[in-house]
Amino acid sequence: MDRKGRTCSCPLATAILMTALGFILVAFGLSSLALFPYIIDNQIRDKLPLKNTSSSGKNWEKPPVPVYMEFWYWNCTNPEEFIAGKEKANMTQIGPFVYLEIRDKRNLSFNANGTIFYREDKAYVFQPQLSNEQIDNEVNVINLPLLTVLAKLNGSISSSFLQIGVKTILEDIHINLFERHTIREFFWGYKIPIIDKLAEDIEKLIKKFPILKAFLKKFEEELKTMETFGIFYIGKAINGTDDGVYEIMSGTKNINEIGQYVTYNYNKYLPYWNTRYCNMLNGSDGSLYPPGVTKNSSPCVFTGDLGRSICTTYESETNLKGIKLYRFTAPFHTLGNITINPDNRCFCTPGCLDSGVLNISRVRAGAPLVVSQPHFFQASTKYIYGVNGMTPKSGEHQTFLEIEPNTGVSMNVAKKIQINAYLTKIGQYGILQTENIDTPVIFPLFWLNESAKADDKAINLMKQEAITPMKILGILRWFCIGLGCLFLLISCFIFFSLYIKRQDKYQNLIDDREVLTEEYADSTSIKSNEIET
Repeated sequence: MDRKGRTCSCPLATAILMTALGFILVAFGLSSLALFPYIIDNQIRDKLPLKNTSSSGKNWEKPPVPVYMEFWYWNCTNPEEFIAGKEKANMTQIGPFVYLEIRDKRNLSFNANGTIFYREDKAYVFQPQLSNEQIDNEVNVINLPLLTVLAKLNGSISSSFLQIGVKTILEDIHINLFERHTIREFFWGYKIPIIDKLAEDIEKLIKKFPILKAFLKKFEEELKTMETFGIFYIGKAINGTDDGVYEIMSGTKNINEIGQYVTYNYNKYLPYWNTRYCNMLNGSDGSLYPPGVTKNSSPCVFTGDLGRSICTTYESETNLKGIKLYRFTAPFHTLGNITINPDNRCFCTPGCLDSGVLNISRVRAGAPLVVSQPHFFQASTKYIYGVNGMTPKSGEHQTFLEIEPNTGVSMNVAKKIQINAYLTKIGQYGILQTENIDTPVIFPLFWLNESAKADDKAINLMKQEAITPMKILGILRWFCIGLGCLFLLISCFIFFSLYIKRQDKYQNLIDDREVLTEEYADSTSIKSNEIET
């Protein structure tokens, strides 16, 4: 009897133990649904802040991921017909011309209030093996230096007398709306040989018409700033230069502010637009955002060369070699006209343009420039069909950010913009061959793609630091839940088996009792019969 009792107690003890373990494992697994992400999130938040001694700070200071700048030049193949007003401009895309962009942050100041001051030099190294061979071929180049000077002095040449004088000077020395230069010269600068000749003509005109002296001297001063002209910086080359002093949040005080701009050139607001709203500094440089990015997030990017912030919205989920990314793009209303987006009224400088373009002349030292997406993607059809050759496509011409949501690190980024000239009739008589431009034309000059995509080293580091630990903990979590459920299932089976055995035992006892009762009844009946006889 004791042996049977001991035999029965072993399965019962096992079932009780497995039940306890099952509940513990399931409880641990379920609690880890919140606990494990919290642990990983804390580790990420500890490593992300930008410090002068941290690996994240070093990577931010000198990005290990290569950044490439690709250019496509728009060549007008019918300049004579366009100037004569006979045809729309026929634009042919030439490119790409690829440069490795080397960024070097300098004059870094890590401050006790959790901000960082810095300048960022950018240098460009031509990549001939990735580029079109036509970079040193001559193309038709619009005379942007003279257009810029005339745009700056537009208010000073309102009188017919002045307009005729300027028009005569330019025609006498054969200055045209289009010139011939190489694509390399257009991007990185070329000498303007007619400056000295213009100076001589201006002196002669001053002697002949002293009343024009003030204006002509101002005209001459503006021309001298154009002795060397490049599309990116008027009067100076971009290579090896910076575009100002930035102040950003390091994330040491508040990780949710990491990378966010505080000031630009020591100002909290930009100086270009009409209201504080449009002059606000929003977002980062596009490389780093606070951890915990969701599909409802709206990451913003500020770029000094455009003089404004662009905010994006979630588009889709992508995958980069096993890393889940969220893709964000700029919605249509970002550059929508004031009917679509009334908030854009403060970007009207001075007049409002239609959807898809932004006048950046105030940002670019008075040059009559307009920015859009390449091929006028998401722009008004009047700009797309204002010239020939535009074929906008979302897959090729849209700016995007692809962000790893847990860390907020951008793993694949492409900034795609097109720079255009704003062409209109200059003065009553059409100075600089603009007399036949009755309707303003947004004239494409070039478009670029500034991109950075995480290489294998960066991908492996991301997996090692964030993705793999989360996967391991995720597997462990579900393993615990699964094993706990298995233990509970086995314990239930054991309990059920013990219950069945016990029921069988009771049934056997009942059966035995019934048999004994029947036997007793039978024996009693026999004895009664014997007594009677």
